[in-house]
Amino acid sequence: MDFSFDALPQALADGLAAAFHISEPTEIQSASYGLIHDGRNVVMQSRTGSGKTLAYLLPLLARLTPGEAGNRLLVLAPTQELAVQIANVLRALNAALPVAYSLALLGGGANINHQIDKLKSRPQVLIGTPGRVLELFDRRKINGQTIEAVVFDEVDAISAQENGRLLKLVRKALRQSTQTIAVSASIPDGVQAYLRESLDDPAFLVSSEAAALNPNIGHFVLRCEARKKFDNLRRVLAAMDGKTLIFLNGDEEILHLQDRLAYHHIEVAALSADMKKLDRQKAMHDFRKGVEGILISSDLSARGLDIDDIDQVINMDFPHDPLTYVHRVGRTARGDREGAALSFVSDQDEAAIRIYHRDLGISFTEVHLAGGAVVVGAPEKPDRAEKATKKKSHATKPAQKHQKTRAKQRKSKGQPKRLKRGEH
Repeated sequence: MDFSFDALPQALADGLAAAFHISEPTEIQSASYGLIHDGRNVVMQSRTGSGKTLAYLLPLLARLTPGEAGNRLLVLAPTQELAVQIANVLRALNAALPVAYSLALLGGGANINHQIDKLKSRPQVLIGTPGRVLELFDRRKINGQTIEAVVFDEVDAISAQENGRLLKLVRKALRQSTQTIAVSASIPDGVQAYLRESLDDPAFLVSSEAAALNPNIGHFVLRCEARKKFDNLRRVLAAMDGKTLIFLNGDEEILHLQDRLAYHHIEVAALSADMKKLDRQKAMHDFRKGVEGILISSDLSARGLDIDDIDQVINMDFPHDPLTYVHRVGRTARGDREGAALSFVSDQDEAAIRIYHRDLGISFTEVHLAGGAVVVGAPEKPDRAEKATKKKSHATKPAQKHQKTRAKQRKSKGQPKRLKRGEH
């Protein structure tokens, strides 16, 4: 259906324009508004940066009266960071409204007693992570029977938590008739099949995986051996301008890489699942505000985080699967912006390159480092004549004398003996 923001309640439309300075809905917002507003169950897959958060928030908020009490809407995210980001979208909107929608943020890792106190006022919108929300259900601090709509943001990641057990437990705590919206940039066939079977007449707004990638992202690969990745990373960071997000496959190497870069006077922020909540919040704040222009992370931050001005994503470790690649590179080129994704690849990654090209429709451009710049194209190989010249030149050099002989010569001439490491 054709949808414009004029269809929103006037206060909500005015607040939207004031908070986000947007006047036209995106394609996914236009396609989903009527379905969600009318109470349909919706499975929504759309490329990263396409406005999915507002696509579900706007029609659901339009059905609520700001300022009223009662838990009506539940939004779940797989990570604390994404839950905070969704809450911040609503807070920004609230700041531009004459009467705000009441909100409680229920992320794991925060003080649960403070959250229980917040729930006593019966806020309209609950935003949190599945584990913490289930704990509050068990303590009878949330009545699932009052929830009219539930949103599973990044539903594929939530369904992967404890093999789907958390998702099913949340749905079991709600009414069978509770409206369900499932959202992601990538929804695997198995998750789609579960939603199709378990939801009543769901509407599927699902694109292909290839379409889930933002066409404004340029995809580049730099071929190098694993042992040369760090030196190449330093050279790449020196050659690039703008805000950069670096991905590693595991959390254990993140702080180590941060320390190695700091040793070379490259200050970066780090985001790891092993860090304390306040440290993660500070890292995200510093990166978002530009205090630090580089952030190192595992896939913890790949899920749905919306930072408008990330210029490039670097995969220092190549992602394990195509969907992870989609979410990582989707952190750049938000909205209509352009961005770049540079991946360090070795021989063992060549098969994945072919699979990503086939399944995601990606055309990778090879680059190399030359003269302090990242240059498009493979590095030139020396021709045979040049190799022969170097070989001949090397062969005509006088043979080096044995190290022991040189030491004797130095001693006979009164020169000091060369110190070994640890000698004084």
